[in-house]
Amino acid sequence: MQLTNRQLFILSYLLNHRKRISGEHLASQAGISVRTLQSEIQKINIQLQNGVSIDASGKQGYLVCGVTQPIREELLAQVWDRQSLFMPEERVNDILTILLFARDYTSMESLANTLFLSKASVFRTIESNLALRSAVTVSRTKGLIIDLPEYDKRQLLTKVFDKDSQNPIAQSLRLDYAQLDKLLRVALKNLFASHRYYVSGEALRSFRRYLIITILRSKQGYPLEQIDHALPISSLMQDITTAVRTIIGITFSSSELQDCQAKLNNLCTFLRDVPDHRMDWLDRWRPHYDRFVSEIYLSYGIKLDMDPEDQRRFLLHVNKLYRRVIFGQHDSNYHKREINRSYPLAVHLVILAFEKCFGFSVPETEVSYLAMYLAMSLRRHFKRIDCIIVTAKHPSVAWPMKQWMEEHFSR
Repeated sequence: MQLTNRQLFILSYLLNHRKRISGEHLASQAGISVRTLQSEIQKINIQLQNGVSIDASGKQGYLVCGVTQPIREELLAQVWDRQSLFMPEERVNDILTILLFARDYTSMESLANTLFLSKASVFRTIESNLALRSAVTVSRTKGLIIDLPEYDKRQLLTKVFDKDSQNPIAQSLRLDYAQLDKLLRVALKNLFASHRYYVSGEALRSFRRYLIITILRSKQGYPLEQIDHALPISSLMQDITTAVRTIIGITFSSSELQDCQAKLNNLCTFLRDVPDHRMDWLDRWRPHYDRFVSEIYLSYGIKLDMDPEDQRRFLLHVNKLYRRVIFGQHDSNYHKREINRSYPLAVHLVILAFEKCFGFSVPETEVSYLAMYLAMSLRRHFKRIDCIIVTAKHPSVAWPMKQWMEEHFSR
């Protein structure tokens, strides 16, 4: 079948319902008008074979006719094969969202019916996706569950929850999410500005999203386990808490306050109009930075010369990284592989010299973030390097490689 993504959704929705579905309901689920739905139904019927068709009976709605159970399973399998080309990420996110909001085990059949898919489609999606296999616990007798602490569930929801998704969980929370987003958008922007805590728009959106997920989970009765990072609660976080209590009527628990403060500390900030009393980390980390620069030069003959402003940004990142490390946190890095491929020398320098000079180890996911600062400095102050050899082999083996390189690359 040569069906569009929208047509696939309409067909799978009808195949998973034994009763007629009204045109208004089906159109709203597909996010289209009734007239567009009628046109799409006609196009789907042209593609269907073996006496199967979508019957439209006036106000009674739509129903797939002439389909037996084997044909139904076969059609759903074809739909899954075609849909997997278009929306594997959306389906994975929908499965995770539904299970994250489930209070107990969810049967495979119930999950399939909720997503308007066959059980085989759901099973194959879980089996073929690493994120699902690692997060979802499968029991043959009980069903599916995400057996993670509430803290990890909230972290995961900020990545997978899509308020515009067609799955019922997202639809039921769409209005609440939109209202919270509207209320917090202006309030957070004003609070960050009044405290001179300047962050990028993306960082502010990320924090607002986490705050909304925290509020939604709290309102639905998912308590956060006891958390005590021993973090000092900043005046900005206290004002945010007051604003949430005043505007929304929600009071954060002590654990949620610590959790949100940790998120606030991790935001990428701009060094603009920062008072001197909030720059004490500069004096703390500058000797380590000098040792780091010296180590790179003495060991590898590379002079790392950051501009003063770039140096302050780098040390601010180091300070935030240190705070994350001592509290057992780390940021995800979806561009790690690309950074490592693009800047192998900078990554190598961080791995070899950073821990020795700064006194703490860097999580593997965050090495490439530090490497980006070095790479930008190297790019400005050095000529283009044609080739680099990084090897653990014996010098007698590496020497012929070096000679060959010198013959073919004069620099």
